[in-house]
Amino acid sequence: MQDVYVKIDVVEKQENKKANVHNQFTYDELIQKTRELLNAKEPKINKWRSRFSHILIDEFQDTNVMQFEIVKNLLHTENLYVIGDPYQSIYGFRGADPSIFQIICVDFQNVSEITLTQNYRSGQNIIDVSHNLFPSSKRLLSMIDSQGAVQYIITQNEKTESRWILKDIQNHIGGADLLQASDNRSNDQNYRFSDFAVIFRTHHIGRILEGYFCKESIPYQMIGGDSLFERPHIYAITSAMKTLLKEGDTKAKVSNIIRMIVENKTIETMIKHSEQKQTDVQHFVSMMCQFDRYEDGLFQAIQHITYLEEHEYYDYQADKVTLLTMHAAKGLEFAHVYIAGFEEGMIPLIRGDIDSEEEKRLLYVAMTRAKKTLSLIRPKYRFGKNTQETRFCRMLAKNPAFQKKIDKEIVAGEKRRKKWFDKKSQMKMF
Repeated sequence: MQDVYVKIDVVEKQENKKANVHNQFTYDELIQKTRELLNAKEPKINKWRSRFSHILIDEFQDTNVMQFEIVKNLLHTENLYVIGDPYQSIYGFRGADPSIFQIICVDFQNVSEITLTQNYRSGQNIIDVSHNLFPSSKRLLSMIDSQGAVQYIITQNEKTESRWILKDIQNHIGGADLLQASDNRSNDQNYRFSDFAVIFRTHHIGRILEGYFCKESIPYQMIGGDSLFERPHIYAITSAMKTLLKEGDTKAKVSNIIRMIVENKTIETMIKHSEQKQTDVQHFVSMMCQFDRYEDGLFQAIQHITYLEEHEYYDYQADKVTLLTMHAAKGLEFAHVYIAGFEEGMIPLIRGDIDSEEEKRLLYVAMTRAKKTLSLIRPKYRFGKNTQETRFCRMLAKNPAFQKKIDKEIVAGEKRRKKWFDKKSQMKMF
């Protein structure tokens, strides 16, 4: 084991030396180097400072202390304008802290604070229920017509949780899959799949949901750290596609090119013993076959993949349901939002290094992505074990707009469980 650590240390030193030769830095190193440069008392630094008469910062709640030091060193006047929401500070693992708003009041004397209380996204009921997480904050007023609806759904298990979400989407859309939905656009709101998002705290809940979306042929896109495109076997395929494009081998249809790549021994070995990986490849092929109709299909496909890479694998134009983590949901909005895994241990996530206050802010961010309906779903059992009501539920339930509902499948499930236990008790008697 000691030899392994020595090898790792040698590799790190070699990589650092190589990076220094080519003048390469990580993002954190760039921040640190910039701060050191601006702290230097050199005349040329003053030239940089004099270039900025005003500095404006958006999403200030995501700023960490070192970044704020850079801002202060660039200022030669107190013309600083920041905008942000301390209740949406969710990047503690990057050093962000909502107390940065107090720090600015300490570091600058003449601070004016303006609170924006008009909300142009969510219905009033969604705003009011979410407000219960931070009751001391100023109440926001909705500027849209819809009041919005908030429901807390208790369902049987992780399977019925997924089924309930799918069924609700289908009820809104007017079809069980893409073809039926296209034929039934007569629903009163004319919703599209892209109007729906399913948000979750951890990737393993997302993978369960993804399986059901695949099974029901509901078009979806997974964004964030568990995107299809970031999985090693799919990344290997896209890398091979880019290599073929560079070599000019672009005559075949994209779907045929991918099948040829998959037959390569290296990639075939990666996926042949995994049903999930094979399903991923099938899903990837179904996404890429849209480029078969172009003469330069491979070029078009790579352009599309590059676009997705630059936007965290979120295609704004795709008519698909979005599956994403709470962190990935920041800055987005959808007509209908489902938060899966709304149970203690998941929301808030209970782990040694997790800040419960940041978990509350993370839930607030997720809830306020919704414009018209917000559904929080808790399975009574997860993987055969009882779940507990999340501590946040009691806070939200103080508002009468928070409607608790029991999924019909839980009633049927409880009857089956009772029948099974009764039968088992009778067998013991004999």
